[in-house]
Amino acid sequence: MSQLFFGQASGCDTRRLTCAGEKLGKNTLPIGSGNNREEEMSKKQWKIYCDMDGVVANFDALFLQMFGTSPELFKMTLGEAKFWEHIYSFRGFFAKIPAYKGAGDFFAELLRITPHVMLLTAPSRTNFELCKSQKLEWIRNEMPKVNGYPPMVIFEKNKYIYACPNSILIDDYGKKIGKWIEAGGIGIKHKNFEQTLQKLSSITRERK
Repeated sequence: MSQLFFGQASGCDTRRLTCAGEKLGKNTLPIGSGNNREEEMSKKQWKIYCDMDGVVANFDALFLQMFGTSPELFKMTLGEAKFWEHIYSFRGFFAKIPAYKGAGDFFAELLRITPHVMLLTAPSRTNFELCKSQKLEWIRNEMPKVNGYPPMVIFEKNKYIYACPNSILIDDYGKKIGKWIEAGGIGIKHKNFEQTLQKLSSITRERK
């Protein structure tokens, strides 16, 4: 099951929530009657789901700095298990990933298109709870507040389960985009902020 964490609920489904500003495991509440709000929202407004690593968080830069090679080359050489072992040997890896320059302004621009913007990130294959807590820390430190709260984030590797006709996924991974489109959503393969915002502008203008 997906895990969704948030600062302020807005048109969410009935998944379990907590505030990114609170200690994990406390104040975790079901939304309750959120499905009706979700259905109403889906008919009227865009929903934007934004990936973290490779879009707003520069995972590759920290990995290269710490281990002297790219994540792709490391996996090819030493394998997946060693890859994750090295990441968690570095204390607080996900919390210390540098944000791309302009990431906060980019996220603010998404919020100007629609108030329904969420981060959608795949959890690591190992040490899920540790990965989650570090990513929540990163969000608190790097992302702009939404009505005084950290932005909403969903932890889910099968991102396509959130796809619907007015949902847009921004992701740097082509396979994730492909599955999202197959599931009925709109996908933008991210390369840089300027290009992604141009594509978003074109999509939202066409669908008005």
